[in-house]
Parts: sequence; C-alpha cells; structure tokens
Amino acid sequence: MGASWGGVGDGDVKGKLGLPGVITLSNGTGFQSEGTLLGSAAASFVPNGRTQGVTANQIMFRCTVSEIGQVYEYYATNGDDYWGGMVDVPGIDGAYYTYVKNVAVRLTNLKTGEYYSRYWKARAIPESEMFNDGTYIYIPASAFSDVFVELFRVDDSARGVDGSNRYTYPYAGPAGYIAFHGGGMSSGLFEGADSRTNYSGWGAAQWPGGWTLTSQTVFVRGAACRVNDYPAIVRLPPTSVGELISGGSSQAPFSISVECETGRCPARRRPPA
Repeated sequence: MGASWGGVGDGDVKGKLGLPGVITLSNGTGFQSEGTLLGSAAASFVPNGRTQGVTANQIMFRCTVSEIGQVYEYYATNGDDYWGGMVDVPGIDGAYYTYVKNVAVRLTNLKTGEYYSRYWKARAIPESEMFNDGTYIYIPASAFSDVFVELFRVDDSARGVDGSNRYTYPYAGPAGYIAFHGGGMSSGLFEGADSRTNYSGWGAAQWPGGWTLTSQTVFVRGAACRVNDYPAIVRLPPTSVGELISGGSSQAPFSISVECETGRCPARRRPPA
C-alpha cells in the first residue's frame, strides 16, 4: 500500500512509547541510586514510529531488484542534540543524558538486540521482509525495527536542564532515529559514523521514523517514602461466623517499617468540597 509521507522533523516522531504516565524522582540518591530503572516500555514501529502512524504494509521505499542484499536500516541516537543522544552516561552502557536532570534514556533495537548509540549502527533488511515484483523491491513499514525504551536515574545533576517538581517534557528534540540506506538514499551513512555530524539523507526525507520523549510522561520530583520491612502474611486467630455476626473480631499484631526522605514534596491541589 502506498501513502505519502515526509521526513522526520521534531514533530514527526511523536508516536506513543507506552511509558508510565507518571515517573517519580526522589530528592536524594539514597532511595534511587545511580542506575535505578525509573520506567520502561516497548514500542512498535507500526504504528508508533511516526506521529501520524504507519501501517504494516505501507510502502516506505522502492528500489530495483539489483539492490537486494544492499538495503539497510540504520539507527542512532540524535547525536547533534545535547539532550537527545550526544552525551553518554559513564557506567550505564548505551544510556544518554536527557533534558531532565537525573534522567537518562536508553534505546534498544528489538531486531538486533543492540543499544542505539551516537555512532550509527546498521541492520541488513532481508528479502523476506520486503516485496518483490521481479523489477522492483518494496520496503514496507513492517521491515523497520521496534524499540525498547528505558529511563534511568543518574546522579550527575549538572547534566540536564529541568529540575522542577513537575515536568511534562515539552522539549522537542528526538531521542533516536531510523534511516534507510539503499538505492542511493542516505548514501553517506556508514557503520560507526558519528550522528552528531553525519545525518546523510535526513534533509531529503530518506529517514522513515524515530523516537522521542516529548510529552510521553510526567516527571514528578520530591521527597519519597519506601517500605523497608513488612510481613508477607499476617495470620489471624480462628473465629466463628457467629462471633463475627455478634460483633466479635480476630486480631494479630504486626509491624511495618517505613522510611521517608526529608524535603518538600510537590504541591497537590485539594479538590473543592
């Protein structure tokens, strides 16, 4: 099925990732240490690789049959954006700082199992994932890889811009891109090329999709509490139906240990009475 589509500007890669609606960031590092997983989700390229959606059989590219074995999906972080995949996090493989202080993102290509990197990686698109009419091969949307998104807590608060108590992530920079290489398209891309300076094909609308954190979740920052110790089972003494009907009860003592950070929690509005 053919359908017109443009390139992948900031507004074209806002498909839903499926991240939690709210992600909580504690004030200190005691509750959320470096590398704590804050949230994760898997998103499929069909339909989420583009803002307006794509269908599995939508034809994205056409090449001559001589290109079989020479067409590739390239993928990388948004390496020319300081908060979109330019600066990696030491100690968390494949993670990059985001616009939010204390938050890093990591993208995984679910067909290769490899992390997105600032340096372009490639996956050959097999003939089994394309259509062939003997003259041309047609590359459908289903040929492009799904993604696994992870958000991690990081300690370095000097990285990032927003440190507010509540942030909806309106920052528009994408976190990762997918490019098509073949038939002369995105011809300047090669494995290991730095996406900060090499974005061959981007301006010519030869990239089919990508991923962004824009408006995907709400980050709430403040003091937090956690339950450190609690009984898995509380056994109550046996009692009869008659005793319960007559107002009796069955009780057993138990204790719960709760630890809370000090600090101001984000303000919450009370609904009108």
